[in-house]
Amino acid sequence: MRTVLSIARTFGIKNPIGRDLLEKNAFLLKFAPPDSYPLDEKKIIDLIEKVNPDALIIGANPITPSVLDAGTKLKIVAMHGVGLDHVDVNYATKKGIAVTFTPDANTIAVAELVVGLILIISRKLSRASESIRAGKWETILGYELYGKNLGIIGTGKIGKAVIKRLSGFYMNILAHDLARDPELENAGVKYTNMEEIFKESDYLSIHLPLTSETSKLIGNRYLKLMKNTAFIINCSRGAVIDEEALYHVLQSGHIAGAALDVWVNEPPEGISKKLIALENVFPTPHIGAYTLEALYRMGRDCAKSVIDCLEGRQPVYIVNPEVWND
Repeated sequence: MRTVLSIARTFGIKNPIGRDLLEKNAFLLKFAPPDSYPLDEKKIIDLIEKVNPDALIIGANPITPSVLDAGTKLKIVAMHGVGLDHVDVNYATKKGIAVTFTPDANTIAVAELVVGLILIISRKLSRASESIRAGKWETILGYELYGKNLGIIGTGKIGKAVIKRLSGFYMNILAHDLARDPELENAGVKYTNMEEIFKESDYLSIHLPLTSETSKLIGNRYLKLMKNTAFIINCSRGAVIDEEALYHVLQSGHIAGAALDVWVNEPPEGISKKLIALENVFPTPHIGAYTLEALYRMGRDCAKSVIDCLEGRQPVYIVNPEVWND
């Protein structure tokens, strides 16, 4: 029997669709023990050596060459989500292991979270809620979104979805991306350079993948260009922002605030904890993809990738198709 090992915290747990699909197709599905989290490289290797799976379903787990070498039968690493910065795709390709992800599954969930975070920080809803729970009745002054400048760095699927939703608030949309989207330009989105988008944005939302080029891309050089009334929102990857630099501009009041769903270290430690302690930071624990609907789509697409691969069909969302063509 073909064996699938899941080390993703939520696959088949919060929504059963992925588990049901695999079991319906006669796959033996095994899970990492709940008390084994967080999983480091050694724990993952131990699990793989014990289970010897044909497929590995992952979340935000480090998939290193040593992990891949441990899987002597491994044919596919299926990401239960989007980001692959923690997966050594090149080494997987050398070993002939397919790597897949679920690129369309969480777009709506993340985009809606960004909208919610912008509303929370602009109207200071967290402070207002805490105040009234404490028995106070404070007049807490916030900002309207109408007529403000929204900056979007990265106009891929999620960035584009955020733009479409916040356009309904009649915001002026600025964008930056290496590749411009003609549909967005025709709808009135103004593409510009990094300097202008940091200078002009009242709300700046980051939607970048983590690569060697984007790691700590957003640091002092750009943050110090921002208005002291501006807010920054990050639901992409924590490490695209230099957290030390962000801490200092927030602590000093150089910018008004931040809403952060992603962190360099998860759970946060070090400078991340110092950021969380700031009153003008609204932190969330990387919940961008955590809606019932998104988990359904992620589980379904992840399971389909495993089934297709192990039954000899090229998965739809394969990131290294060259392993299939060899």
